Amino acid sequence: MAVALEPKFFFFESIDRFLIEDASFSPAVSDAVTFLIACLILLLLIWLLKLIGSKLVSGVIGILARRAGASWNKILIRNKLYARFMRFVATSIVFGMIQTLFRGFSEGLLEAAEIIISIYLIYTGLQVFNAVMGTVNDVYETKPQARYKSIRSIVQSFKIAAAIVAVVMIISLFFGVEPRKFIAPLLGSAAVISLIFRDVILGFIASIQISAQEMIRPGDWIEMPSRGADGIISEINVTNIKVQNWDNSVSMIPTYAMVSESFTNWRSMLESQGRRFRRPVLIDIHTVAVISAAQMKQIMTHPAIGSPVAARMKELMKQGNSSDFITNIGLYRCYIEAYLHNHPRIVQNQTRAVRYLDNSENGITLQVYAFTTEKLLTEYERVVADILEHITVVVSIFGLKCFQRPPGASVGDDPMAMFEKEESPDN
Repeated sequence: MAVALEPKFFFFESIDRFLIEDASFSPAVSDAVTFLIACLILLLLIWLLKLIGSKLVSGVIGILARRAGASWNKILIRNKLYARFMRFVATSIVFGMIQTLFRGFSEGLLEAAEIIISIYLIYTGLQVFNAVMGTVNDVYETKPQARYKSIRSIVQSFKIAAAIVAVVMIISLFFGVEPRKFIAPLLGSAAVISLIFRDVILGFIASIQISAQEMIRPGDWIEMPSRGADGIISEINVTNIKVQNWDNSVSMIPTYAMVSESFTNWRSMLESQGRRFRRPVLIDIHTVAVISAAQMKQIMTHPAIGSPVAARMKELMKQGNSSDFITNIGLYRCYIEAYLHNHPRIVQNQTRAVRYLDNSENGITLQVYAFTTEKLLTEYERVVADILEHITVVVSIFGLKCFQRPPGASVGDDPMAMFEKEESPDN
């Protein structure tokens, strides 16, 4: 015997009666049409509650934020937190009233309504969670410490984890099975899953390691030849890292590559007092000679040699000379050290050296090693060029000549190619 159903909610009962009596619908068709209308009306109700509630809440909180002088209200609006939260609240209210609103419908339709509202409730809950996490990230990025440590990858990891939980709950509701019954087969096919989501899984693990160890930050200058990257990091997320290269191209590096491949992070150099340069000066060995006291006096009083530099050069020569004679190249080496000591754009508390490298067919090699106070390309190269031009011009004062291959030598035989040169950023 068929069980008599309760009367429908009064509004839906009126629609059902109209469809049966005036539109001549069968009871089954009328029941289905009334159910669809009820679902549409409830969705409209959720939208209205969301619209009114979000305007009301955002208005009240906006007034309070302006009075407190807070700037986070704009971040909440940008992440649509108010709208998503009120949609979740409205859906929760409808979900709590579902037994009342859908009474009188068949058990199958009532169960379908519960499943639909439950799935939508999970979806809106996920949206609220994502909005909260986005707000946390945006608020954090307004803080000074965000320049040194990004949490974007961590936020994205939480979003992915929340999405996985939401999908599991929706599948469980839709098919009417407990999560453990279909999670076990999924775990059994972990090899296939790991193959499909390889980049996401590896990136998720790598992003945690990168964040914990502060390996990279947005704004860092990195160099990764294996990936063709040499520039500034503009974005870090779970799956990839965006690098704006110096030639204005963009390199996308998988996040996991930062822990599995080698790269250079120039952050510590930019945060330090100076940037290193190493440049060779090639001296013709045939011009090296012992100089007399008169020659030394002539060098010391030369207009191109300032008094402070001359005094420092003489002091260094006394400290380092263990012979009974003085060579012009030794005096020239001491001059370069004295010149660097008195240069206003050389960091004085970091290593400065003028040293001999191995001799070769290109003559005697003096290497100038120091740190400039300028770190960006234009000023850095200007300072280094000024130093090299000066020490090249004054070399003749000491009776020396720079080495140069005689005419007719092969163009490819460049003596400078044997020396390591430091690459610089184009900024």
